[in-house]
Amino acid sequence: MPTETHPNADTPAVVDKRTALAVGTLAALLLATLAGVGGLVWGKSLGAGARSGQNGVAATSGSEHGAGRLQKGPPAPSSVLLEWQGKAIRFADLPAPVREKISTAAAKRDAGSEEALFQAEYAYARELDNALRNFVVAELARKGAQEKGVSLEEATQSLTSPEKVGVEDARDLFEASDPSAPSKDFERVKLELLAYIEEVARREATDRLLSKLQATKALRLHLQRPSRKAFRFSEETLSAFPSVGRKDAPLTLVNFTDFLCDECPEYNLKLSELVVKHGLDARFVFIPFPYTRPDKAMSLARGAMCAHEQGEYLDFHMGLVALGMHARKTNALEVSRRASSALDARAFARCYREGTGVAGLLSAAQMEARRAGIMSVPVSFLQGEMHEGSLGLTGISAGLTKASE
Repeated sequence: MPTETHPNADTPAVVDKRTALAVGTLAALLLATLAGVGGLVWGKSLGAGARSGQNGVAATSGSEHGAGRLQKGPPAPSSVLLEWQGKAIRFADLPAPVREKISTAAAKRDAGSEEALFQAEYAYARELDNALRNFVVAELARKGAQEKGVSLEEATQSLTSPEKVGVEDARDLFEASDPSAPSKDFERVKLELLAYIEEVARREATDRLLSKLQATKALRLHLQRPSRKAFRFSEETLSAFPSVGRKDAPLTLVNFTDFLCDECPEYNLKLSELVVKHGLDARFVFIPFPYTRPDKAMSLARGAMCAHEQGEYLDFHMGLVALGMHARKTNALEVSRRASSALDARAFARCYREGTGVAGLLSAAQMEARRAGIMSVPVSFLQGEMHEGSLGLTGISAGLTKASE
């Protein structure tokens, strides 16, 4: 299953506006507006389907995706929202605070334009997903505390112990967000950034725990999610990001690229094989989407756009694909040195430090992800139709093959 980032919080940690501005344009995006896309995509959810990758909200009631528009108001008391340890859990069975949280989120949904309604349902799906995930974690912790005779806090920590995070991780995020920011500003925002990354890491640890429960069929969430029959990407958007193939190709595939999610290395490798196989039969567009550990993924996304500035994106992309899971231990400057002899090292370093255009593209990518309704990575769109996770590659491959026959 895909990876996200923060189990016991509805959205990623948000620092104050002054801090966000001090970190720079991209950090402001991450730390102040991730409550939009990030609050959802940064929190994997557990559908019943065999999806894997960095999951957001999964639809499991009747079909893999909900039928677009969700019902008004909170779920009916008899609605089964999850199956947990062999028992169907209905809305009425949830603790009162959880029911109240879901009902409050449902009340915020409003009519209006189709786009406004879609975004309202998108936000509600996130709230419902988080509430149910937190319920499962709380139940696991309560049981563990009773069995081991420890405090609830200790039991929760043992369940969701994340990778260790240090000051250098915070510095990595600070520099990747805005490498041109004065180094003296780092000390002022260090603690906020460190807390943010720790929360992200804790979320990812929780996601892995809940993924195991899904794999053993101990847990199944029944969630609807808003969906579109097809999402239309503007030509302006498509032209702004790296692409392979002809603009006038009969098919267009758009991949929101994260290099670091658990499922992403293998996914990106297989997607690359499709690019090679179908060549000019399709136009492949890559939109950077630093979805996982922000201190690492942001650096690589920024580097990818700097390589794109020199027309060398594909070599940079393939350099990361070749690293697989080892990509977590590298950085953009190292990848650029190995990826392509055609890269101008000085120009790349200057872009990485000062690339205001790069920051704008990454910000645009986040907003486009929200408009498209992305709730998981890896994810690609073929002719506007969303395909999530490694299983989605089957549909993509079939669509490309059919078109090329």
